[in-house]
Amino acid sequence: MNFVLSLFHGIDIFGRGFESEGFCVVRAGEFELGFDVRGLHLPSGKFDGVIAGTPCQQYSTVNRKRRHQKVNPNCGCYGCQMLKEFCRLIDESQPSWFLLENVPAVPDIHVVNYSIQRFDLRASECGLPQERLRHFQFGSLNNTKLIIDRQPRITTTQPTVLSSDKETDRPFSERCVLQGLPSDFLANSTIFTKKGKSKLLANSVAFPMAKTVAKAIREATAKHETLNCEQADSISRFATNQVFTNRESPTNHESKAHSQFVNKPGLITVCGCDCGRPITNHKTGRKRKYAEDSCRKRAELKRKKL
Repeated sequence: MNFVLSLFHGIDIFGRGFESEGFCVVRAGEFELGFDVRGLHLPSGKFDGVIAGTPCQQYSTVNRKRRHQKVNPNCGCYGCQMLKEFCRLIDESQPSWFLLENVPAVPDIHVVNYSIQRFDLRASECGLPQERLRHFQFGSLNNTKLIIDRQPRITTTQPTVLSSDKETDRPFSERCVLQGLPSDFLANSTIFTKKGKSKLLANSVAFPMAKTVAKAIREATAKHETLNCEQADSISRFATNQVFTNRESPTNHESKAHSQFVNKPGLITVCGCDCGRPITNHKTGRKRKYAEDSCRKRAELKRKKL
């Protein structure tokens, strides 16, 4: 389950991160080279996953000309149009999972039959001394949840790499390193101008960030495919007694067995706010729902929005 299509990819540092984790990535073309995704149609069931970083300028806080402070997904701007195109292509291709990358202010997307986990990730949580915050929406057909392996956050960081960075203030080679790339990345490329290189680099997902999320997807999908037989059997027996017998409730023994499976000490689950932080149940068997206090507050804000 590792055949992936990359859309809106630019120089596709995003896809390179997935390739480094064993995925086979194919690319559909890039707007900068004259490709228009609105003319693309995909076959169903050919891709295991689809990844994309749709245009973010309309939602970015560094855009002084941003058309809306409160994002309206139906405003008709280019960014919203491309979000709809992305959803159309997911609906057409029906991959097992998809991953959309953008800035935190991007609207929620909705695709029929897909559950979606929305989370933020910082470059400083992936080993880079850069204060770069990116946002991800992971969708899956089987309700898979990602556990993100965040590193201890680096506190001494440099400003986010931007397309407006000047060579005299911060050389391109230095910006490449801040994105997790070799200092001579694109040094011999003649396809793009210096300004074009700066724009493509700044719009890219930092390589270690892409690798971190790719690793989480690889591990989550592999875990789903090799679901422990004992756990599956426990759930099956519990569900059978709940649905297919005339008993109003399962026996005390069955309820206890199911409870021990759900709240099993040492069982790792995902934080209830969907941030991707792991939770290990206490030795007492008491089930935790949130990884941190901030996660609880984040979940409350989500409920208020609904």
